[in-house]
Amino acid sequence: MYPQHARPGPEVITSLDAAEQLQRELIHLNVPGDVHDGYGIALVSVWVGLVVWCHHDGFWWRTGWEPNRKRALQQVLSRFPGWQIIGMADGWVAIRENLVPRDSGLSNVRCGATLEELTGNLQAESRLQSRVKLQ
Repeated sequence: MYPQHARPGPEVITSLDAAEQLQRELIHLNVPGDVHDGYGIALVSVWVGLVVWCHHDGFWWRTGWEPNRKRALQQVLSRFPGWQIIGMADGWVAIRENLVPRDSGLSNVRCGATLEELTGNLQAESRLQSRVKLQ
């Protein structure tokens, strides 16, 4: 009997390898970061309030703490699947993962000065989307 071989696919790397690779890429952009490893997951601490969780198959950015409501960006993300939320300048930007046509009456980008304002804008967009039928 011959041994079975897996089909060639993407190379599996460790979480630490992924974190170190991300750290090298960030350094090329003049963004230093510290790597921390343990329990099968690695972290890249980029700056205060911004941590990247690295697993062998993906990255999760953790940022954005709203002190008034004591909630994090993760809580906003979980309420609005299909949107990428990014802290920019002095505010927040949400971009649709799957863009809608310009003539749909919907927005592909929503902004807010705070996470609370962005949440309100995304709620309004969700209400509008429930009334608009995309073809």
